[in-house]
Amino acid sequence: YWMPKQDYYFAALAPMDSDNVTETLATGEAAKLGLGEIAFTNVDGTEDLLYAKAKVTTGDLKDLTEKGMSPVKFQFQHLLSKVKFTFKNGFLTNNMKVVVSNVEMTAPAAGTINLAVADYTEGWNLGADANGETVRTLDFGDVAELTATTAAATANERLTIPATGDYTYNVKFDVIVKSGDVVALTTTKEATISGYALEMGKAYNFTAVIDWNTLALPAIEFTAEVDEWDTEITTPVGRYVSTIEQLQAALDTPASELGQNETLNIYLGADLAGDVTVLQKKGVNIVLDGCGHEYDGIITVNGDARAAGEETLTIQNVNFEATEAKTFISAPSKIDGRYNYSHNVTVQNCTFTGNWANGVEVGGVSLTGTYNAVIKDCVATGMHSLAQFQSCDNKVRVEGVTITASKNGIAFGNTAYPVLKNSTIEAEYYGVRADGNGNRGNLYLEDVEIAANVGVVVRKVTTNGYKVTLGEDVVLNATGDYQVVFTKGADDEEYVAPTVAYTLSSDKIYNMFPYTAESTANVYTVDDLLKWLNKGSGVILNNDLTLDKATTTNGYGATGVAVTKGQTIDGGGHTISISAGGTWDSGISTTGGLIKNIHVTKSFRGIFIKKGTEKVVLENVRIEGTTYTISCDEASKQGLEAYNSIFRGWTSYAGTLGNVYFEGCTFGAGGGYNFMRPYAPTTYKNCTFEAGHKIDARAKITFENCTFNGVPVTAANVATLVTGNTANATVIE
Repeated sequence: YWMPKQDYYFAALAPMDSDNVTETLATGEAAKLGLGEIAFTNVDGTEDLLYAKAKVTTGDLKDLTEKGMSPVKFQFQHLLSKVKFTFKNGFLTNNMKVVVSNVEMTAPAAGTINLAVADYTEGWNLGADANGETVRTLDFGDVAELTATTAAATANERLTIPATGDYTYNVKFDVIVKSGDVVALTTTKEATISGYALEMGKAYNFTAVIDWNTLALPAIEFTAEVDEWDTEITTPVGRYVSTIEQLQAALDTPASELGQNETLNIYLGADLAGDVTVLQKKGVNIVLDGCGHEYDGIITVNGDARAAGEETLTIQNVNFEATEAKTFISAPSKIDGRYNYSHNVTVQNCTFTGNWANGVEVGGVSLTGTYNAVIKDCVATGMHSLAQFQSCDNKVRVEGVTITASKNGIAFGNTAYPVLKNSTIEAEYYGVRADGNGNRGNLYLEDVEIAANVGVVVRKVTTNGYKVTLGEDVVLNATGDYQVVFTKGADDEEYVAPTVAYTLSSDKIYNMFPYTAESTANVYTVDDLLKWLNKGSGVILNNDLTLDKATTTNGYGATGVAVTKGQTIDGGGHTISISAGGTWDSGISTTGGLIKNIHVTKSFRGIFIKKGTEKVVLENVRIEGTTYTISCDEASKQGLEAYNSIFRGWTSYAGTLGNVYFEGCTFGAGGGYNFMRPYAPTTYKNCTFEAGHKIDARAKITFENCTFNGVPVTAANVATLVTGNTANATVIE
């Protein structure tokens, strides 16, 4: 029993009944404070170690009899660190797969910690276990098969005694690299991690990228992400309710009735239906815990017109479910004529189930003007949307959510600096929507996968400077034309290109609106390739493509792909060919632009330069298996530049082409013709001419640091390479 005017001291240790944990209490006054020493032996990294202490001072007899005492609250602290490994497939080619298995790391076997030091800042003293061993090998298991550019964590997380920064962890794992289903490489890699002073209560994710470069080098380099590890609180003070009337009464509890506690914990003891209002009282934190029960109703949040209020509202572990239209959690702009200013609202570990399959629009969370809002670890199914934010400020974060079979995903509205991380969205219309007010900050996505008609849409782009950042591991699977949209108007109308500046920041290429000649789209099929080129977009190929010879015509035979002025076609190392190609058929025709990283074959002409006024640039292009490698319309006027490319066959272009420049290129025999016929001034720098290849110089040509059949081209031997008028040839040695 509590006695008046006394000090009570409590300590708790978990796990207490473990053979691997020994607590030696201090003596005398120090024993009251729960001080002493803990010795811990780490067997396999699966046993946690937590410690808590508390002091309670009672008031006089009147306080005890009138107010009573609240349950003792323990704030447990993790005394260990938690570690996992994440591996990323660094290959860019789609069919390259990586399998990582048998991941192991050495760690301290045993140690002691002094509880007398404030916040245990002295740390652990490492030692040996009962068998004299100082090192333990922890098993982190395997990683699921990784396709190109994807990442995954090990099957196991492990706990370890924190060590200082001079401690070295030895890591070992097996790697299998596959090309399709064929094993290309099997190896075991070893690495060390040092320089990391692990801290108690923090979780570490060590990440490594696996590609040819890292596999060829002797060392794998790890980087680390560190997160706070949630502490555990037991025996909270709370009120248990079983009716909607009891819930409202509990929410209305005056601050004066909370005694020593500033947190009002409310627990649902049954499924409930009905509407309630939460008034955010000054100095009172509210936690509404559904304990897994269902709730069909509306929770209205009233911020009491205090935007700078410090108190918090947390709604957790509630299964919201409705078949009729409503929004479960709502903070409107005004209540009773006053601006609401709800604040510090967190919704976590909840489910939201609606009736979108029948066209009923059920919303999850709608917050307007909220200052600090967080939604995390929630699941939404069959909803109009999980969340609608409007004019929210300071911190708006959505993390760890899953949305399926819904109309939309999340709308951030005119909200400052919203963040979406570690989430999956499957929706009929948009995945994420925002309003493009550049004065209200930027939208940031990381580790998000969206399947929707459009992945990300930014509407009302009417001020300069709005920025969308798509960080690591963002996947946008659009059922419509566009993965990302910036539009001047609304998103449910025809898209209108903004007239102000905006930015999409990403390491990946996304199909986006609006398109310019500099824009680029990912393509996987012939239909996609032709569609985006016709839209004026550049393209990146993700597959080898074979085109029908009758795809398009230009009066000179069939043309597989037409690249217009200023466009870019990036082959990504893939091949373009034409099925059943005939005389004058062309793999690629162009009126100017950039063609790179592509192999053209099985066509009469590899690249055909048509009429136009723009320069044609070729980079890392390989043309083989054609009759002509490059040919030119006689009315062409643009110049030609080619770098680090291979041309095996006949290369011929007209005198009106303009200046021509080749650098780092290889010319060789192939097709039906094995020579070049330049009608325009041409420079060859650092180029290689193979045996059988000749140049019919119809215009001035210059050789600089070139070789022919393995021999440097000089003024003395240039005639072996140039036929016809050798006087047109100049050699720079």
